[in-house]
Amino acid sequence: MSRNRWEQIRSKIHFNDNNLLVGCKDKLYKIRPFIDSIVENFNKIPIREKICVDKEMIPYKGYHSIKQYMKAKLKKWGYKVFVLCGSDDIVDNWELYTGAIDRDPDLPDGGVRGNVVLRLLKIVPPRNLYHKIYFDN
Repeated sequence: MSRNRWEQIRSKIHFNDNNLLVGCKDKLYKIRPFIDSIVENFNKIPIREKICVDKEMIPYKGYHSIKQYMKAKLKKWGYKVFVLCGSDDIVDNWELYTGAIDRDPDLPDGGVRGNVVLRLLKIVPPRNLYHKIYFDN
């Protein structure tokens, strides 16, 4: 596919109404419905007994305000993603890091990193008391 054809296709793809963008603080507003639909499809998969929360890096060399540097990762520059997945490496939930966000009032305050874990674990049904959750700092 030529670059001009790609640019033409890219100019026509919209996931959200740009007219409602005024005053919105969400850095991912334009693709938020797409992200939500991905998470919704992840939630259709039953959650396994052993689940893990970890940081991942999506490599990216261009400029974007949410691009991060993580010196411990093989690919040091890119988008930081917090991922909840099972022991079979199937993703159950994920959150793209966009900077500091307000704490969810429905969850207890677990500190910055603890709040990420709690937000990702919101999809785990409360009746399932036998999950083993693994996470690091």
